[in-house]
Amino acid sequence: MKETLRQTGEIDKGVWKLTKENDGQQLSVSVEDKIKVTLPESPTSGYLWSVTQLDTEVIIKMGEKFVEPKSLNKIGAGGKREFAFQALKPAATDITLTCKRPWESGEEPSSTFKVTVLIK
Repeated sequence: MKETLRQTGEIDKGVWKLTKENDGQQLSVSVEDKIKVTLPESPTSGYLWSVTQLDTEVIIKMGEKFVEPKSLNKIGAGGKREFAFQALKPAATDITLTCKRPWESGEEPSSTFKVTVLIK
C-alpha cells in the first residue's frame, strides 16, 4: 500500500518538500499548493534529472535549478537538482522524473522518481 504524504510529508508555508525518500508515495495537496522535489545529481557524470511525465492541465512546472554543494573545494562533486511545481485543479496524476544522460537515447534511466499527486 502506498504511504500518503499528508501524514508523513514535510510542508513549509504551503510548499511540499519531497526527496528521493518519497519515491513511490502519494501526496495529497490542495489547489495552488506548491511541490518542491530535490534529488541528488552529479552533472559532471552526464547524468541529469528531467521531467518525463507531467499532466500540465493539472500541475505546472514552475522551474528547476541545480544547487551546488556547500563546499566548492571538491572538483566534480555532486549537488542537487530542485524542481518546483504547482497544483492547478482537482485531479489525480503522477509526476515522474528520470535521471539519464540526455545524449544516450534509447538507454534506460539510471534512476527514476515518481510520486502520485491527489489534488483536492
